[in-house]
Order: sequence, then C-alpha cells, then structure tokens
Amino acid sequence: MANQFLIKETADAMRNLSTIEIAGLQGTNATYLGVELLGYYEKGDTPAPIRYYLSNTAEGDDGGSEVATFEWTLS
Repeated sequence: MANQFLIKETADAMRNLSTIEIAGLQGTNATYLGVELLGYYEKGDTPAPIRYYLSNTAEGDDGGSEVATFEWTLS
C-alpha cells in the first residue's frame, strides 16, 4: 500500500484521523503519501479531489501549486 493516498470522504473525517492513520503518514518509510479529500461537507461537493501531503521544501504556500507545509501529530 506504500505510495498511495489515504482516502477520506469529508473534511470532518480528515480532522478525525486515527492514531494508526497518522502513524501511516509519518516517517521516512510512511505507508501513505498524504490524504486525498473527496469533498468538504460531503463526498463530491468539490470540483475535484484535494490532495494534502507533506511538503519536502522549507518554503510555505506559494498560492496554489504547492500545499502549505504541515505536520501530522499524535494527540
């Protein structure tokens, strides 16, 4: 399953990732490349799926071609 995106149907589901899912997004040998969001409030309510991933650069959001850098944390 390496090099795939973790699929979530809504933003609420993405905000409530399990500790196992978060662990799969972390580290140098992560199971997932990032999270693919299929909708905001409900599946399909965005024009296209949105992919969130960890940036490998020190730069921030450049207005669209690169997602802002963020970190997954276990709570």
